[in-house]
Amino acid sequence: AMLAELSAADRSIVKGDLMTYEDFTYFLLSEEDKTSDVALQYWHRVLDVDDDGVLSARDMWHFYEEQLSRMECLSQEPVGFEDILCQILDMVPGRYPFAFSERGSGMQNRPTPDAD
Repeated sequence: AMLAELSAADRSIVKGDLMTYEDFTYFLLSEEDKTSDVALQYWHRVLDVDDDGVLSARDMWHFYEEQLSRMECLSQEPVGFEDILCQILDMVPGRYPFAFSERGSGMQNRPTPDAD
């Protein structure tokens, strides 16, 4: 409930190397309650690597590379990016190609501009 009271201006994210105490507080609150609209908006901005307002496969690839490296370091059989992407798409209604955009309250799936 406390997270929902934050104004949009107060929920900015520092995309550099440093996180302020205020940013850390918003991170903790968003981590604790991932179901609130404010938390969804926060995580959308964190995951939107190219800052275009859309979570695309390219954004997801950025985080997959880190996990791939971890799987290899732990001598685990890596799970292919395409398999993970298919699992994500199976969880969200929509069609290929896809991107997730932030619109008002919550996350929505939307076709990318190159969709049929």
